[in-house]
Amino acid sequence: MGYETEKGLAPSRRFPLLVWGPAESPCHGARTLYVRSGDGGLVKRNCFSCNQPWSVSKYEFLKLDINIGCPRCAKPMTRTILPYQENHGFECSACEFRERFADVLPHYSELVR
Repeated sequence: MGYETEKGLAPSRRFPLLVWGPAESPCHGARTLYVRSGDGGLVKRNCFSCNQPWSVSKYEFLKLDINIGCPRCAKPMTRTILPYQENHGFECSACEFRERFADVLPHYSELVR
């Protein structure tokens, strides 16, 4: 068990995933994008126009309609709150691999406006 990441991405993931938020940004009415924000697995939902961040609650994360395959065994992973620092993450019930949501997202500084 544990996180197995290399340069912020799981070994089989070569590119970050683009996961669009469920609502438009209040500042510009633009789409929002989930991004890695800082160290420690913090995830924010940023305005795609100006990069203004909003916090992502556990409830919002657990409601996301996102399917991620395990980089170890390719079985579907389940959204969960990981015990370490209570990060948003995914867990594979087949091989017990865990991965933080932040580790599959682009860093906020990588957004091109």
